[in-house]
Amino acid sequence: MNRRAKTWALAVCSFLMSAAAWADEAPVAEQAAIRAMAGCFEVRFRFTETFVTDPSYPIRSEDHASGGTEWVDVDGDAPGTISLQHVLVQGDSGLKHWRQDWQWEPTSQYDFKGDALWVSRDLTTAESVGAWVQKVTQVDDSPRYQCTAAWVMRGPRPYWECQAWSPLPRREFTQRSDYNVLDRRNRHWITAAGWLHEQDNRKLIVNAEGIREVAQEKGMDSYTRVADERCAPARAWWAAHREAWRAVQGVWAHVYGHHPRLQMRPRVEGHLLWERLFELTDTYVAAGLADWAALAEQAYAVIGSHVVHESSYTSP
Repeated sequence: MNRRAKTWALAVCSFLMSAAAWADEAPVAEQAAIRAMAGCFEVRFRFTETFVTDPSYPIRSEDHASGGTEWVDVDGDAPGTISLQHVLVQGDSGLKHWRQDWQWEPTSQYDFKGDALWVSRDLTTAESVGAWVQKVTQVDDSPRYQCTAAWVMRGPRPYWECQAWSPLPRREFTQRSDYNVLDRRNRHWITAAGWLHEQDNRKLIVNAEGIREVAQEKGMDSYTRVADERCAPARAWWAAHREAWRAVQGVWAHVYGHHPRLQMRPRVEGHLLWERLFELTDTYVAAGLADWAALAEQAYAVIGSHVVHESSYTSP
């Protein structure tokens, strides 16, 4: 183990040993647990279909396994709020991946309802007090799922667990259409080696006839910390693209503020939303343009074309 790894291991051990003592100082300790998910990681994703409820559902005969090297950047950090941007290492470059935005004691969250529809819901005091909402967004910063729960700081490994509906994951929606909602239980464990994202998922068909489970799935995403130097391409890529994507995120903030019911068109004129936004931001960065207001205006037009109820969509 090199000196950097030893230093990190000692810091994590100290963090884990004192977690119980920190619990009284929440949300400082909890925000530190979220921050511990940042850094450079070797990532392994594995999913196994464990049980079939509907005999007509064709169970996957092999596990889904993939992986790579990923930089998780602290893209915002203030008391009670913290953002983590995931960026995959792609050779000598980077690729924007999913994003986590955490907020302490939220008053509302978006719930996925199926059919590319998210609906804002006011949270009760019991749901909000002492809890964090995790807002997970797609690679293009469009909504994926949100869920509110308290961190558990007692015991040897701090963890956060919550259950929410989401659209099909990327590993599934290009290959199958025999279910339309993933009812996911997420658990984030902070460990001495990095962190684990454990999932227990139910695959559902949600339509006018009701809700029907077709299968269940177990997932384990392991994030093993490695030297930051291994993520240098992703870090450099994100540094160059960060401001362009902040302009896009500003447009999304406006969309959320004006759409308590947000329904999205996956494709417009044959193009996916992420394809259009990636092309737009890459064009600005490659040309050395820094007119983020102009980029936001173009992103507004792109995103607006994917919003179903355009009549209620007002200009920022």
